[in-house]
Amino acid sequence: MLLDDVHHAGMVYAVLLRSPISKGKIKELRLPKTPAGVDVVLPSAIPGANRLLNTGLPLLADSVVSYIGEPLAIILAAGELEAESYAAECQIQIEEESPAYSIETFTKDNIIEEYRIDNNTLFSDGGTGGGGASPNNQFAGESGMFVGNTYQTGVQYHWSCEPCGAAAVHHGDVITVTLAAADSALVRTAVSQTLGLADGDGRLKIALLPPGLHFELKTLYPAQIACYAALAAHITKKNVRLLLSRDEEMLYSAKRARARFCISSNIDSEGIVQKTLIEARYDYGAGNLWAMADGANNGSMPLRSAPLYSGLSAMGRVYNLGDIEASGVAVRTNLPPAGPFCGGGISQALFALENHVNSIADSLAANGLDWRLENLTKNSAILPASTRKALVSLLEKAGELSDFRRKRAAYKALAEGADDKIILRRGIGLSLSAAGIVPAVSVVEIEIDRVSYTPILRNVWFLAALPPKEAARRSQAAAGLAQSAADAPPVSIPFTKQRQKALHNAVKTGLNAALGWALSEKIDYVNGKLSPDISSEYGMIPPSETPPVHIEFIEADFDEKQRAFYYEPSHLSEAPFNTAPSAFLQAVSEAIGHEFVKIPLTPANIWNYLRKREEGAKL
Repeated sequence: MLLDDVHHAGMVYAVLLRSPISKGKIKELRLPKTPAGVDVVLPSAIPGANRLLNTGLPLLADSVVSYIGEPLAIILAAGELEAESYAAECQIQIEEESPAYSIETFTKDNIIEEYRIDNNTLFSDGGTGGGGASPNNQFAGESGMFVGNTYQTGVQYHWSCEPCGAAAVHHGDVITVTLAAADSALVRTAVSQTLGLADGDGRLKIALLPPGLHFELKTLYPAQIACYAALAAHITKKNVRLLLSRDEEMLYSAKRARARFCISSNIDSEGIVQKTLIEARYDYGAGNLWAMADGANNGSMPLRSAPLYSGLSAMGRVYNLGDIEASGVAVRTNLPPAGPFCGGGISQALFALENHVNSIADSLAANGLDWRLENLTKNSAILPASTRKALVSLLEKAGELSDFRRKRAAYKALAEGADDKIILRRGIGLSLSAAGIVPAVSVVEIEIDRVSYTPILRNVWFLAALPPKEAARRSQAAAGLAQSAADAPPVSIPFTKQRQKALHNAVKTGLNAALGWALSEKIDYVNGKLSPDISSEYGMIPPSETPPVHIEFIEADFDEKQRAFYYEPSHLSEAPFNTAPSAFLQAVSEAIGHEFVKIPLTPANIWNYLRKREEGAKL
C-alpha cells in the first residue's frame, strides 16, 4: 500500500511554500487574498516547538533562510493545482546574504561540530605497530615510506518506491498520521513536539506504511513531512495529505552527505605502519538531519551518534595502522540538510579507509587480500575476537570464490604491460566492513569498455557473517518481551527458503544503490541549485543492468551483543553493502593503472586521465 492510495472524505492537499534564496533574512511574506477553501499555515501558528526534534532546524523558517527550498509556510486547498497556484502568487522578500557551498574552504563559523580521536582514547593497538611514536608528531623529519591521498564521496539521493509524504486524518479528538517510515516512536516524538503535546498523548496516533528495505535511517525526513501534515490538520481541523513530487523530493530532501578524507601513513623499512593521520570533513548542508531519539524518546542525541563521530571511530576499528590521530569537522553549507542515509557517516569513512589500505598494500607490492588478513587488528577491545574470526573466514572465502589472487596478479600485469590503446582492461577490487551489526566483504570485478570508457560490472561477490541459525535472540523491538535485547528469550530462527530469498533480495537492492553511488548517481549543486530535470537525469542503475551478484552467508559465533539482533532482511544494516564502492574503485584503478580517489567515477573521468597521460607521454 502506498500513501497515494490513502483517501478520506473532505481531504485537502498541502504544498510547501519554499525559499528561492540560499541564505538571507526574511523581510516580508506577502500573501494574496485567500480565496474560499484555501488555508495558509505560518510559523506563528505552530502551537509547540518550531524545530525538528533537537536538530536546530526550523520546521518553517520565520526569520532567516539557510538553503534554496527551505519551507516557509504550508498552503492547503481542495485541489493540488489550486494550492500550487496560490503558492506561486505569494511574494517573498529576502535580504540576500553571501552563501557557503564548499567544504574545501570554510570559516570557523561554518563548523557545526568537530571531533578528535587518538590512541589514548580509542585506537590503541596494544603496542602492535606503534613503535612508541607520539600520535601528535607530524611526519616532517621522519624516515620511512609515506602513503597518502585525499578521498572524496558525492551526494546521493535515497530513491524509494514513492516520494515522501504523510496524511493526517481526524477521528474525533484524535489525529492519525499515516506515512512510510521505520520508527513510529521517533515520528510520534517529532509530531508531539510540534503540536505541543506530551509524548504518548492519546490524541495522536502514528500509522506506518511498509517503508521498504534499507529505509531505517531515513526516518527523520519522513518525520519532518509528518509534522507538516499533522500541523496543518491540527490548525485547520481538516484531513490533510502532503505528498511530494519526485522532482520536489530530489531537489530538497535530505541526502547522503558528501565527505572528504585526507589520510596518510608512515611505513617503516619492514613494512609496518607506524603512524596514520586522518582528517575528515562532512558536509552537513544547512544542518545535521540525524537527531535520533534516546530511550526516553525525548529527541536528545549524544554527540557520538553523529555521522562525524561514527565515521571517524569506524576508521580505527579494523587494521593495525600504528598510532592513529584522527580529526574531523562537520561543515555547515547552504545546501539542503544532509541525512544519515546508508550507514550514517560510516559508509563514507569505509570507502576512504579501504582505498587507503589498498594503496598501502600496493606500495609494499603486496596482495590486498593477504595484506588485510595479516593486518587485521588483534586488539579485542576495538575489534571483538568473534568479529575478527568472522572477517578472516569471509576474506578467505571471498578470495576462493572470486579467484581473487590469480585475477589480481593477471589484471595488474595486463595493465602495466599495455599502452593506452589496449583493447582489454580488467580489474578486481576487495573491501570489507566490520562496522554495524554484520561483518561483510565485497569483491567487484570490472571491465572498461574500449569505446565509451564505461566501467562494466562483470561480477560482484558479497559475503556476510550471520549468527548461528538457532542462537540468535530477538531484539527488544522485534520481541516486545524484554527490557533489553539481552534479556529477550532465545528463539528458533529457521533459515527457510523464504527468509533466504528475502535476505538475497535485500543484498541485491543494497548493492545496487551502493554501486550507483560509486558509478552513476551524480548530483552536482550549482550555486545551491540542482537541475530542475534531476529526476530524469539521475543515473540510477536499472535492475536490468544489475551485474551478476554471488551471495554467500557464513555462520559466526558472535558475542551476546551481536546475537541480540533478530535477523530480518533490514537488520543486515546498511554498512555492509557499502563495501562495494571501494572495491569498485580499486578495480577501475587497477585496470587503468592509476589510483582514482573520488566517487561517483564517470567515463569522462577515465577518458580525461588517459588523454592527459597520452599527452604527457608525447612530451
